[in-house]
Amino acid sequence: MPHTSSRPAIFYGWFIVATTFLMALVTAGSRNAFGVFVIPMSEEFGWNRSRISLVAAIGSLVNGLCQPLLGQIFDTFGGRKVILVSLAIFGGTTLLLALTFNIVFFIVIFGLLMAIASGGTSLTTTSALLSRWFQRKRATVLSLSTAGASAGGLLLVPFAMYVLQRTDWRMTWVALGTLIFVVAWPLAYVFLRNDPTDLGLLPAGDPRSADGSPVRRVQAAPGPLETDTWHVALRSLPFWQVTGAYFVCGFTTAILTTHFIPYAIDRGFAPSTAATALGVMNGLNVIGVLVGSPMRSSCWPQVPGACGDLLQSPGSRIGPRPP
Repeated sequence: MPHTSSRPAIFYGWFIVATTFLMALVTAGSRNAFGVFVIPMSEEFGWNRSRISLVAAIGSLVNGLCQPLLGQIFDTFGGRKVILVSLAIFGGTTLLLALTFNIVFFIVIFGLLMAIASGGTSLTTTSALLSRWFQRKRATVLSLSTAGASAGGLLLVPFAMYVLQRTDWRMTWVALGTLIFVVAWPLAYVFLRNDPTDLGLLPAGDPRSADGSPVRRVQAAPGPLETDTWHVALRSLPFWQVTGAYFVCGFTTAILTTHFIPYAIDRGFAPSTAATALGVMNGLNVIGVLVGSPMRSSCWPQVPGACGDLLQSPGSRIGPRPP
């Protein structure tokens, strides 16, 4: 009699990958569209470029500073709760931006509340969640999720300009907030799970016996940079090297998303052309992320111990993956 397996044809973790991709598309795409609003909001309220840039700068700073706290909340309550609450706040604050009446309101909503909620839906949070679902192909999985943020810029920046030109900036914020509640939040509620064990599964890539049962994993020797405590990680030079690289990446990206569109319009380009150009820049980043993922994945088998598994789930050790 032929052997049949009760294992599903599609590993459930791939549904989570698709969900985090679409989440990143909607949330990161909405924040990347900030430049669309710089000129119309400044003209209505009489803000100079420095004042509205301050709002964007505060938002980026708060978003970065709140990440360690959100990581602690993730470890305590689980990623699903953090993401669902953050998505609800993110969508609500996006809708509230349509009611902006002065700079203080804009700072509180966009620079504080929305920035904190954005941290809870960020790639940092979703990558930690995905790392619990995948052992092998983890780099590819994280790259697919990361590509969602760039895809959001490709689609939602031109979309926001399209809505703005046919309505006004207030209705554009409403449209972006509605997308979060219609697309991102329902998908996260239905599909996100904290851990494979919640569904009686093992992470993809865990060894199994011939009958499909899990095989006991052998505890590998600790790597030279592994630690279980954050203050030890803070004394690690590679930690600060990686942090510095990501700081430069985020800093420069924030400048582009804020100033590229208004600068291009000031130089005589049509608003739709400026938004499309920024969207195409984001789209090219999708290609870079996806092309680079196989090289990240192939690092382990070719050069054991030479690369660091930098994106691990909360609570996991920091340091090179053991051979």
